[in-house]
Amino acid sequence: MIERGQELIGVEVTEYHDLLPTASGHPRRVVEATWDALREVVTQYRESHMGLDRLSVILDFHSLKLPPSKKHLTFVRAAAAVISMNGKHISENDFAIAITTEHQAILYEYLRCITVRRIGCYMEWDWNHMFARIGTEERDLLASIGPKLTYQALPQAAVNWLIVAGGWRHSELIAVRSLEHLNNFARLNRMLQAGPFDEIALLGNRWFIWARRSGWSKLADKRSC
Repeated sequence: MIERGQELIGVEVTEYHDLLPTASGHPRRVVEATWDALREVVTQYRESHMGLDRLSVILDFHSLKLPPSKKHLTFVRAAAAVISMNGKHISENDFAIAITTEHQAILYEYLRCITVRRIGCYMEWDWNHMFARIGTEERDLLASIGPKLTYQALPQAAVNWLIVAGGWRHSELIAVRSLEHLNNFARLNRMLQAGPFDEIALLGNRWFIWARRSGWSKLADKRSC
């Protein structure tokens, strides 16, 4: 609760997360957390294997499905072995190593290929799912904030606000295409009218405000970064 003059405003702040399942059956934020853990194992492994320095490495996964944490070291060792075996082919140009049944099973299960090139600095390994589909759809917003629209309004508050903050990861990015797009989210807009909040702010790559009386509007020249 915050005070504005003689009235109280109920404010709830929440982070946006894409909660819809990926091809692996898990929400993208769970997959991203697994990738962060896997990349940490890569970093630790490279500390004692200097031959992997000054290389750009992109792991091309079949889908948003990564090995479980107990297999991370085995996976990293197998990938590093493949890179080392192809060292004579690696140059400043991208070199794609197709993963086939001739490689270790753990690589064939998860990877299509490994793309490597020589660079002049240290760089973290990356993956092909650092980007995915662009654009936050109605179903994404409903999955993330829909449950909050069933809350009871604070009776002592003159108005109730909901602030939905996006982040820098793909699973946290609110990427609504346009004001017109929001106005076409019929189910979401019906739920907003019936819900407890008088105003809602979506703070993503663009900033939008919904008000019970006037609907959606765009905050001009505002960005989350």
